[in-house]
Amino acid sequence: MQSDEEAFASILKIAKRVKAGVSLKRPIAEIISSEYLETQREEEIQINLEEVKNGFVASSYNLFDFLMNYNFAKEVSFEERVTLYCQLISQYENVFEITDKFEERKEIEFAMVYPK
Repeated sequence: MQSDEEAFASILKIAKRVKAGVSLKRPIAEIISSEYLETQREEEIQINLEEVKNGFVASSYNLFDFLMNYNFAKEVSFEERVTLYCQLISQYENVFEITDKFEERKEIEFAMVYPK
């Protein structure tokens, strides 16, 4: 019962503040540091598959060897080159001759693919 009286007293205090027009101000946030507002540029070099395909079509290599020796504008790992091999075949299969011959490198088996 005592807690009911305390709650009622609190309600009365709040009601008096509202009637008196007392407004509580929220604290203003600090100024944002200028270092947070500085723009930063991050460049990412994208691999142009069309350009790589055109280079391959003009070559006499098989696709896998071509990609393993291709001089990209950025560092490209073996795994990324294998991914590019798969992407090129899936996007440009009509431009490539995909043979029934297979080879293996670093535990990756791949079809021998040549330009048509």
